[in-house]
Amino acid sequence: MKILITFPEIQEIIKNKTGKDITLSMAKDNTVRILYTLAVKVPFIGNVEKDIALNVSIKEIKGTDIYMSYDCGMGMSLMISEALKMLKEDPRLGFIEVGKDKQMVLKLGEMENIKSVFDKIDLQSISVTNSGIGAICKLKEIL
Repeated sequence: MKILITFPEIQEIIKNKTGKDITLSMAKDNTVRILYTLAVKVPFIGNVEKDIALNVSIKEIKGTDIYMSYDCGMGMSLMISEALKMLKEDPRLGFIEVGKDKQMVLKLGEMENIKSVFDKIDLQSISVTNSGIGAICKLKEIL
């Protein structure tokens, strides 16, 4: 079974949950580029905008765990590592495991809203396409 979640669908979900407009695109095989325009009001100058980019690469899948790494500039890396530390302390986000050296694990099987899906399918692979994120799954014998 093939599943494709398009970048516009993901962007809309993120906007609805956070109020932030981001742009997702394919950077290269198994890597998603996340672009966000940060607007800051600076006294005497006015609004200053800066595009912030982050590449997230899918490294490996083990069961329902997706091993990923991220790549960005040094200043952005510091901000992300601090944000991930805060996420780690939030019990509602226990499905994100933060590792060292810009590594993290997304534990899909521990996400309350979708863990029942994995009773019915096995995640085989995930890929990044020009239009979104695709997954190949195998239907379990459920009868």
